[in-house]
Amino acid sequence: LDVWGGGFPPPPPFNGLHVIDVANPQSPAILASLPWVGSTPADVAIGGAYAYVSSNWTEGGGLSVVDLADPCNPVIVGGLSTSYAQGVTVANGLVFFSAGGLYALDAADPMAIEIVGWSAGGGGGDDLVVDGGLIVGVSGWDESSGGFSIGDCSNPTSPEALGEVAMPGGARCAAVANGYA
Repeated sequence: LDVWGGGFPPPPPFNGLHVIDVANPQSPAILASLPWVGSTPADVAIGGAYAYVSSNWTEGGGLSVVDLADPCNPVIVGGLSTSYAQGVTVANGLVFFSAGGLYALDAADPMAIEIVGWSAGGGGGDDLVVDGGLIVGVSGWDESSGGFSIGDCSNPTSPEALGEVAMPGGARCAAVANGYA
């Protein structure tokens, strides 16, 4: 699964989601492509048979839920509309995504996702990673902005910011392991 987006217009001719078969790593193959209209995909996360795609920059931003039960025919089945969305991750049975703050979503029914919590800070950004009860976010594309934030998501109804640090030059991707990010 691949998504194009994040800060720059996509190269022509495609703006959307690709489903890629990697069963044979020596010969990956694109099974399907789902065009995105009105917004630019920014990030994607997989939970079960669903892809959660954040999108931004133009009309129609937010989080879209894509049914991958038939990987050759992905279908948008639901979502949540926001003006701008960035990172998304699936962890602990929830979907977390960043859109002017950090959202925690119950996606037990992916066609009717529900907001269970929201925070103005604490782990939002272009890329999100959950490690236990902590959520880490990074953001920024240019020399003057960007940063690292960490939040507590152990209570998803009330995620809270724990700390942050400015990162000149910004960051685009996050990873966490063994107490380091």
